Amino acid sequence: RKNAEAELHNYREHLEELVKERTADLEKAGNKLKAEMSQRLQTEIELGENREKYRIILESIEEGYFETDLDGNITFFNDATSKILGWSRGELTGMNVRQYTSRDTAKKLFNVFKEVYNTGTPCNAIEFEIIRKDRKKRYIEMSVSLVKGAAGQPKGFRGIGRDTTVRRLADIDRQRLEEKLHQVQRLEAIGTLAGGIAHDFNNLLMAIMGNVELLLLSLDVTDTHYDNLRNIKRCVDSGADLTQQLLGYARGGKYFVRPTNLNELIRTSSALFGRTKKETRVICDYQKDLWSVEVDRSQIEQILVNLFLNSWQAMGHRGTIHAQTENIILDNDFVSPYDVLPGRYVRVSVADTGTGIDQEIQQRVFDPFFTTKEMGKGTGMGLASAFGIVKNHNGIINFNSTLGEGTTFFIYLPASDLPAEIDTSIQENISVGSETILIVDDEDHVLDACKVMLNSLGYKTILAKNCNEALEIFRSEKNNIDLIILDIIMPVMDGLTAYEHLKGIEPDVKVVLSSGYSITDNIKEVVDKSSDEFIQKPFSLSEISHIVRLLLDR
Repeated sequence: RKNAEAELHNYREHLEELVKERTADLEKAGNKLKAEMSQRLQTEIELGENREKYRIILESIEEGYFETDLDGNITFFNDATSKILGWSRGELTGMNVRQYTSRDTAKKLFNVFKEVYNTGTPCNAIEFEIIRKDRKKRYIEMSVSLVKGAAGQPKGFRGIGRDTTVRRLADIDRQRLEEKLHQVQRLEAIGTLAGGIAHDFNNLLMAIMGNVELLLLSLDVTDTHYDNLRNIKRCVDSGADLTQQLLGYARGGKYFVRPTNLNELIRTSSALFGRTKKETRVICDYQKDLWSVEVDRSQIEQILVNLFLNSWQAMGHRGTIHAQTENIILDNDFVSPYDVLPGRYVRVSVADTGTGIDQEIQQRVFDPFFTTKEMGKGTGMGLASAFGIVKNHNGIINFNSTLGEGTTFFIYLPASDLPAEIDTSIQENISVGSETILIVDDEDHVLDACKVMLNSLGYKTILAKNCNEALEIFRSEKNNIDLIILDIIMPVMDGLTAYEHLKGIEPDVKVVLSSGYSITDNIKEVVDKSSDEFIQKPFSLSEISHIVRLLLDR
C-alpha cells in the first residue's frame, strides 16, 4: 500500500508538471497567434490604405488607366478612361476594345497586344484612333504591358492612355499650312521665271508686230501677201495674249486699278459667256450692298470668263454654273498661309457640278502650262494667270473639289472704302504728228520697230541704246526733243533711274515709260505723280499713236 501511494504521488506530480508545460506551450502559441493575427490585421489595414492611395492616384491623373483580360474585355479602369471614351462606368465595364475602335484600329491593337503577350515586353507610346460613344473620333497615345498571375502566367493587360487629339489636330493644321506655304513659295518662284520669259518674249513680239503692221499699211488688201501678213499679226496677237497671262501669273503688275463693284463685273462676264455658251446656264447670287474692291477690271473679267469656261468644260458643255458674291471678314488664322492681311474681303465663288479634280492634280492646277486638256485645246495658263492676278491684288484664290461631284473656286479680294466708279471706255484711233521723239531701248530690234512705226506716223526719231547715251543726247538736244519713249528694264542704268535724271535736267519733259512687263505699283506711282504715261510691249501702231498724241497734246 505504501508503495502504491508513493507511485500515485509521483504520477500526480508528473501530471502537474505536464499540465504546467502544456499550459506554457499553449500560452506561448496563443501569444504567437495573437501576434500573427495582429500582424495580418495590420498588413490588411496597410493594404487597404495602399489600395485607397493608389485608387486616389489613379482617379486624380488625366491619363486613362485600364486593365483587360486576355480577350481584351475591360476589367478595371479609372474615371479618366470613362471620360476619354465617353461611356459611363456601367457601360464600360466588360466592354471589349473592338467596341470603341474602327476595324483598322482594332486590328492594330490586336497585333500590339499579341506582341506584348508573346514577348512580355511593354509597348510604349503607340497612337490609336478611338471612337467615342457620341461617334466622335479621338486620338489616344497608349502604352500597354502584360499582367501576370501569382505563378507568373499571363492573365491580362494593363494600359495607360493620353488623349492627344488636340496635338494631333494641331499637327494636321500645321502640316496643311506648311503645304500651302510651300505651294505659294513654289508658285512664286515659277512666277519669277515666267515673268522674265514673258518680258524677253514681248520684246521679240514688239519687233515682229511693228514690222508686220508697217507692211500691212504699205500693201493693198488685194496683194497676195496681205493675208499672210494678217495671219502673222494674228499669231503675234496670240503670243501677246499668252505672255499677258504669263505676266498675270508672275504678278507683273496691275494695269488700271479702280474702285469696282464686283456684282457688275460678274453680271457683264456671265452675260458675255452666256451669249456664246447658250447650253449652259449661269445663276448669279449677288450680295446686297456689296463692298467695293480696287481692281483692274479687265484682269478680273479675264479670271471670271476663264472660270466659267473651265466649269463649262468640266460639265460636258451642259449644266448650271453658280456664281455668288459675299461680304466676308477673314481672320488671321485663315489668311496666314497666303501672306495677306486679315480684315474685310469680298468673296466671289464659281461652282459647278462637273467631274471634279483628282487629288493628285489639285496640287498642280495653278502651275503654268499644266493642263489636262488634249494637245492644242489649252495652254494651261488660265488658272496660273488667275493665281498671279489675284495675288497681285493682295487677294486669295483657292478651291474645293470632290471627284465626281464638282468644283468651287473662291476668290477673296480686299474691300475698299472708296465708292465704286462707273465704267467708261476709251476709243483708240490712229493719230499722227511731226514732233521729235527720243527712243531709248537696249534691244536693237525694238529700236528699229519703234522707229519705223513712229516714222510712218510722221514723227522724227532719235535712237539711244542705253540710258547713259540717252542722257548725253538729251542734254545737248533737249530743246529739240518733244517726247521720250524710255524702256524700264535695261542694263547698267535702269529706266526709272534715268527717268529721275531726265526730270532733273528738264522737269517738264514728257516721257512714255515702256516695258515687256506690265505696270507695277512703283511705276504707276511715278506715272500718276508726273502725268506721264506707260505702255506695255508689244504695242500696236494704234496704241503707240494714241498714247504719244495724248501726251504731246496734254
